[in-house]
Amino acid sequence: MKKEKMTLDKLGELVEKLAIFTVNGFEKIEKDIGGLKTDMATVKATVSETDDRMRKLEKSVFRIESEMITPIDIEDLLGRVSYIERKLGIESGKRG
Repeated sequence: MKKEKMTLDKLGELVEKLAIFTVNGFEKIEKDIGGLKTDMATVKATVSETDDRMRKLEKSVFRIESEMITPIDIEDLLGRVSYIERKLGIESGKRG
């Protein structure tokens, strides 16, 4: 196979093709980065919305916990009611 001799014209064509190829590659990268920026903005908005919803949920849980009567409190109250019933001679409505 015979090698072709490189001329300035052929070298110029190769450089021009390489430049076009490089520009096209950078344009694609620029477009891809633009798409990534859009995706990141969407993710950021979603995370922000999720964060707001979590804050609301935390407030709701805190409110529910602060208003909730615990089983220990109920047991204590039942013991007190039972004591009062015994002292007053009231028959408990509880069967069993």
